[in-house]
Amino acid sequence: MKHLHIVSFDIPFPADYGGVIDVFYKIKALHELGVVITLHCFEYGERQPQKELENYCKNVFYYKRTRSILDLLSSQPFIVKSRENKELLANLLLDKHPILFEGLHTCFYLNHPLLENRYKMVRCHNIEHVYYYSLFENTNNLLKQFYFKSESKKLKKYESVLSAANKLLCISENDTVHFIKINNHSEYIPAFHGNELVNSNLEFDNYILYHANLCVSENEQMAIYLIQHIFTNKNYNYKIAGKEPSSALQKLLENKTNIELIANPTNDVLNNLISKAKINIVTSMIDAGFKLKLINALYLGGHCIVNKSKDEVLKKTIHEVDIENNVDFNNQIDELMLLSYSNQDKEVRNNYLNNQFSNHNSAKMILLA
Repeated sequence: MKHLHIVSFDIPFPADYGGVIDVFYKIKALHELGVVITLHCFEYGERQPQKELENYCKNVFYYKRTRSILDLLSSQPFIVKSRENKELLANLLLDKHPILFEGLHTCFYLNHPLLENRYKMVRCHNIEHVYYYSLFENTNNLLKQFYFKSESKKLKKYESVLSAANKLLCISENDTVHFIKINNHSEYIPAFHGNELVNSNLEFDNYILYHANLCVSENEQMAIYLIQHIFTNKNYNYKIAGKEPSSALQKLLENKTNIELIANPTNDVLNNLISKAKINIVTSMIDAGFKLKLINALYLGGHCIVNKSKDEVLKKTIHEVDIENNVDFNNQIDELMLLSYSNQDKEVRNNYLNNQFSNHNSAKMILLA
């Protein structure tokens, strides 16, 4: 596979949130293996075209995402319908090279008759209908509830389009179990990321960190849960860092003298916070998909607390808690605050992560797909 089209749901640089981290570092790894890449990006929100992408891609095309009321009323999922673009189809038809669709979001043309004889792969970033139903369960906003529930139903029905792909590239072992029922040619390809070696730091500051994009409802709900039920021990210092914290969240923290809010940190500031935290909390109210920020925390930081999971890949490097059991959660924090993180721990983690999450090896797996 010397040439490849990649259709991205968003502009994948800067690589500053989960999905685009996987896309960007995948592009870099494939480029390093000599693959000639034509990148197609949907442009919306505040993200702008990026010259950096031209360092790894022969061509970069940008398409405006429509996001109209008609897209909301469509029988197709909004995240898919709003990425319909005839110019994209025309550009895909300029040659006969394989196509990698990033997420169900970009699959509007996956089963198009004109692409019937093309080799097509889909990177499955999530089980989208499960994720959207969880968003429905974790918001109190009536309009959002209606949208998330409706979108979940549409996504569950639309998911069958994935049978038109030659290969599904699943981001977790758990997800692979689901997607293989839709398409027998489903394979686990680990998440791509921006790390090479585990941080050599063995001395941590005495605080506990939760970081997330706080304008996402599930992350705000997680932060609120932590504030009300977990970040309650006056003997510990806690930090919450993330994008666009709401006024309600800020107000909740007004009288919490041992909880610091760091709003809109730069990547450098956030990475520094992660690397110095005695414990990184990487839990979620929604048990769906793969949390790419966990990979970052494991490479940069010390102890990591995560949700209990059926996924066996990271069991050796994490500490699991049942987030519905506050006593268990708090006991785990107490134990880890007293537990050192040794050079041997670092070496075990480094060897394990570089074996399981090598960008180079994962890119080679895609070329063999």
